[in-house]
Amino acid sequence: MGILDKFSLEGKVALVTGAASGLGASMARGLAEAGADLAVHCRTSGQASATCEAIAATGRRAIEAVGDMAEKDSPKSVVAQVIDGFGRIDILVN
Repeated sequence: MGILDKFSLEGKVALVTGAASGLGASMARGLAEAGADLAVHCRTSGQASATCEAIAATGRRAIEAVGDMAEKDSPKSVVAQVIDGFGRIDILVN
């Protein structure tokens, strides 16, 4: 058993906010490489398509969760999108 096996996220679901680019996208890809399925948050639809494609290339599932977190009801909506897509959230990177 290698060291990475001890840190496996196989079967976990992660939501990463701001994951369309930059650090958020890197975090999302890293979690996918460790075995997690990802909800990739972005402000407007389509912004996270490249991140979702990179995650899919690792063999993990990815959905886009859209919402402007500066709006009052947006966090609830984003969580609902993730629950609809995966049934739960195990990991949050905000």
